[in-house]
Amino acid sequence: MFDNARQREKMAEEFYNNYKRDIEMYQKSIQKFIDSGGTSPTVIERWIKKINALNQKKSIYEDILRQRLDNLDKDYALLKMQAQELIVRSNKSKIQMPIAA
Repeated sequence: MFDNARQREKMAEEFYNNYKRDIEMYQKSIQKFIDSGGTSPTVIERWIKKINALNQKKSIYEDILRQRLDNLDKDYALLKMQAQELIVRSNKSKIQMPIAA
């Protein structure tokens, strides 16, 4: 289980680092284009498409993560109900125990 958690952490970190690297690369390249006075509609459209694709990639990962978190919330809700049942049973057994003198 620890290996799975470590693997998930590594994958999340890798996604974050790659995504951040892509953003920084896009920012630098676009800034060069802007600084050089670039006005080519073809280049501008290509950058807009790249930015939209990057955003779509982020959205896909967010949706996957959100769905997994929702599933965990459902599982955890059941676990909390089970814990409440255990508390009720524990309290009930304490009340029913005769007091030793």
